[in-house]
Amino acid sequence: MAEQSTRIADQDTGDYVATRDAYEQDDALNNRVIQIIDWAGRQLTPTAIRGGAAAVTTVDGVDLTALPADLTGNLLTVGDKTVIVVIPEHSAEDGGVYVTPIIFNDAGDTVLGVRTTKSSAMGTIKFRQGAASGIYSSPALEWDVMGAVKIGLHITQIDGTANEVILKGGLI
Repeated sequence: MAEQSTRIADQDTGDYVATRDAYEQDDALNNRVIQIIDWAGRQLTPTAIRGGAAAVTTVDGVDLTALPADLTGNLLTVGDKTVIVVIPEHSAEDGGVYVTPIIFNDAGDTVLGVRTTKSSAMGTIKFRQGAASGIYSSPALEWDVMGAVKIGLHITQIDGTANEVILKGGLI
């Protein structure tokens, strides 16, 4: 496996993320590029993307022309970033959520497409934000959003006993 180290920088803020491109061969001896991102160096500070004012308790409708204000009012501008990281928080220890990124135009008023739905659920180990907090964290979700202008997060399904969901995260 050959490797090349690179650094991707944001000209406006000076923030950067270190990456390492590696090339490995599959079973048919075809070269395949693997990019590893230095998460710690980027220091993503998760902020509420959905459920910031009040946790989400009902799923979003599937009519792309009638999306909730909590989704359309919290669109993320992708800019020079390429990955969206979503960290779900739940009020229920058996909580789970299905999330679908929706791609919008620059004005944020037209849906251009949807990305693959991914799920995140509590496993056998129940990670929580402090013993008395009642806030549980399920595994982070990631999507490649390179080329998108704006992204909204559609809460496609909520699982768990009276589960309330907050989606935190950001772009790197």
